[in-house]
Amino acid sequence: MKTFKQMLIGVFTSVLLLAGTGANAMIVDVQLALVLDISGSIDDNEYNAQMNGYVEAFKNTTVQDRIGNFSNGIAVEMFFYASNVKVASIEAVLKTAADSEAFAAAIAAITRPTVIAPDKMGLGTNIAGGMLLAYDWLTGNDFDVQIAKVMDVSGDGFQNRTLETNDGEAQVDFAAGILLVEAQRDQATAAGILVNGLAINHDGSVDNFQDACLDDGYYIDHVINNNVCIQSEGFLSGDFENAVIDKLVQDIVPEPATLALLGLGMVGLSLRKRKSA
Repeated sequence: MKTFKQMLIGVFTSVLLLAGTGANAMIVDVQLALVLDISGSIDDNEYNAQMNGYVEAFKNTTVQDRIGNFSNGIAVEMFFYASNVKVASIEAVLKTAADSEAFAAAIAAITRPTVIAPDKMGLGTNIAGGMLLAYDWLTGNDFDVQIAKVMDVSGDGFQNRTLETNDGEAQVDFAAGILLVEAQRDQATAAGILVNGLAINHDGSVDNFQDACLDDGYYIDHVINNNVCIQSEGFLSGDFENAVIDKLVQDIVPEPATLALLGLGMVGLSLRKRKSA
């Protein structure tokens, strides 16, 4: 079943690559949306550790080298989700190590959005809302993407709030939350977007998240549509920074199998065009 999903990704991504996004769009090789959890289960120390992990990852020479291999660079934007969702407002196009260093500095300068009233970010978890915000950016007309559009979802818990950003405090049960997240995953798949995951275990949570990237785990079954799912032992663990680096490397350079599927999608689209001609 997963192989079939991957084939669909290849087909739909090929449609996007051939269609383009308009004459005024900036050409980039990869468009990457980082979707980060800042819900109430993440205290300030964990939030700071999370942001520092991304800072250090974009300063990492391996990540910078991968970015430098693209002639057109990568477009990247960061999104936050709690009960509500928010854009981090640090969109950038990265082509050089200096660009990555500047983006790391921009991440370090972000102040955590308030997760309680009056800003009404809320304490709950709205993965689907964050995915929808990223989807809107990835399917906009600002970039003409040559290789892949990637949605990188990270978090330490399950969907437990409604999707609507103006009603983010309304709770949903586990089954309803799954449907909300899967709907966003399927919408992304139909648009040719690769959805990858970074699952963070949270020892203090009732819902232990250490198996989210294992077979039948929450991220594997409901969030991602690709084989890329990285598991971290926790925001304050020694492995978190390395997990983010590993994740970014796989985001920026899709696996050979994924690239092969993109080619397969192009072949299928070409054959379909010939048939209808």
